[in-house]
Amino acid sequence: MVIGDAKPDEIDMLEQLASQIEGHTICALGDAAAWPVQGLIRHYKPEMLERIRKFQTEKAKKELELRDQVMKREMAEQQRNREIFH
Repeated sequence: MVIGDAKPDEIDMLEQLASQIEGHTICALGDAAAWPVQGLIRHYKPEMLERIRKFQTEKAKKELELRDQVMKREMAEQQRNREIFH
């Protein structure tokens, strides 16, 4: 999530993992580790999903721009080769 490579279903996986930890460990620190994750998801899931969508959209846009640049370079190189060899 930090670098923008998260997928929406990973939020549900985190929530499920946190619920499996809470109340199922001998150590009280297990519960304490699960609570912040559960609270974050409970209160900010729509924002998390929107952020993931935004990162995915930006990433797709950058990939298209890069692909376009590569195609333009290849076309320019082909044109130069045609001019040289014809």
